[in-house]
Amino acid sequence: MTALRPVHYTLHLEPDLETFAFSGTAEIVLESEDVQSDMVLNGAQISIRSCRLLNESGEHPAEFSQPDPDKQTFRIRFPETVTGRFSLRIEYTGSINDSMMGFYRSAYTDASGRKKYIAVTQFEEAEARKAFPCLDEPAMKATFDVEYVIDAGLTAVSNMPVEHEAALPGGKKRVRFERTPVMSTYLLFFGVGEFDILEDKGRVLLRAITTPGKVHLAEQGLRFARKCLDYLEKEFGTPYPLPKLDLIALPDFAFGAMENWGAMTFRENLLLVYPGITSQKALQSLYTVIAHEMVHQWFGDLVSPAEWKYLWLNESFATVYGNIAVDHVYPEWGTMDSYVLESTASAFGRDSLQRTIPVELDKEAKITASTAPIIYEKGGAVLWMAFSFLGKTIQAGLSEYFHKFAYGVTTSPDLWKTLESSSGQRGVAAMMENWVRQPGYPEVHVRVKGDRIIFEQKRFTYIRNDDAKEKWIIPLTVFFQSRTGKMFIRKYLMEDSCFEGETPQGVVMFKVNVGQTGFYRVRYEQEDLNRLGELVREQIVGGA
Repeated sequence: MTALRPVHYTLHLEPDLETFAFSGTAEIVLESEDVQSDMVLNGAQISIRSCRLLNESGEHPAEFSQPDPDKQTFRIRFPETVTGRFSLRIEYTGSINDSMMGFYRSAYTDASGRKKYIAVTQFEEAEARKAFPCLDEPAMKATFDVEYVIDAGLTAVSNMPVEHEAALPGGKKRVRFERTPVMSTYLLFFGVGEFDILEDKGRVLLRAITTPGKVHLAEQGLRFARKCLDYLEKEFGTPYPLPKLDLIALPDFAFGAMENWGAMTFRENLLLVYPGITSQKALQSLYTVIAHEMVHQWFGDLVSPAEWKYLWLNESFATVYGNIAVDHVYPEWGTMDSYVLESTASAFGRDSLQRTIPVELDKEAKITASTAPIIYEKGGAVLWMAFSFLGKTIQAGLSEYFHKFAYGVTTSPDLWKTLESSSGQRGVAAMMENWVRQPGYPEVHVRVKGDRIIFEQKRFTYIRNDDAKEKWIIPLTVFFQSRTGKMFIRKYLMEDSCFEGETPQGVVMFKVNVGQTGFYRVRYEQEDLNRLGELVREQIVGGA
């Protein structure tokens, strides 16, 4: 594999909302450690019109093929060999499609009943290639200068604030945006149309953006976003690095929401609050989605996955911390308790089958409706287990992680090693690798014998399998209570099939996996359950 990487893209786009066509110019600055005579770029549903090589010897036309519809790539042959830093200037055309992927159109009806369109983008996983030629992999990060030529009456939106706007002949205008930080192609956003904008000014400018007549419905979401931003900056020990953050409501959207850096997009019902219609449960869901996408501004955007196989980590992390953020702002809702119970139950159901899959898939595997409960919900449960086990040290670990890998890409072991290092807790990396690479989960059989508590583990499946050999490294959290009412919490790390630990003195009652923080089932001895019933009847312990 040749060591060739993009450094910077200058993108010029001219979208037409009447014909649903666009023309573009992409100037890509590249660096290569090797001598190159050609290269392959990603492109799909675009037509290449011209390509020129720019290097120290001048500007030269280059040969090119059209994008292969199956491989979604095209080849450029250079007129001379190149090495070091050089540029390509590619002119191309494309369509603003109706598939809700790539560069697409979204319809709405205005106040007078007319059907109108906005043009927006959805680039995850690998759809940026439908809007401009690029190296469309998450690790191929670069900076971006984005410029549109659009009708004078339209508004343009992208990841960064507008740097310059100028009138052009023929009722057009040029809109140029500030340069982005180093980022992945899938996080870029283009938006053009008639928009209403509501601002919440602060160190970071927050904006709600909607089609005309709806921006007032985004006020509650915008207020929550400010509270969430303040919390996440403190929790992660890392300021949000862009000057603005947009929450954009789209009439047509294939997903619930998308974490484009500085320009988050949402299905309308997941950003807009309709008085008398939006229920309390729907509002809680709406806030959770907003928080999820805001977590991604750090975990996914500032630090991105080295390969798509690590996408589960982005999503699971954002799901867990999104719920934590809502729980922080509205503790009376019990959001985190509900999340832990519901996600664990869902993941247990799928992962109890004899044939199941690990959280971390092979590079070539795709996430489907049948595998999502394992990848996202079990992934989230496993992360929550690690966070609960590490306790308050998790904040220092995350701060170290974001500072160490900012604007770069990582693998899941990078996170595990950072958390282990910052916490001083031996075995965190091995524990997490064990949980995400091995399918299934354990049942822990527990009993007390004298002053010892004894744990044994076996893989749990709906159909019992006595030959199961899997073992997990299990963080055990155990609640103990003495006859006098004194309470203790003990943590153990079970690294083998059987483990023994000490119990506090005078214990009459114990409970394993307090708060459902661990992704495992617990089986007690019948005599321990009988004793618990007696203690409840004697009112030595509560019956709740």
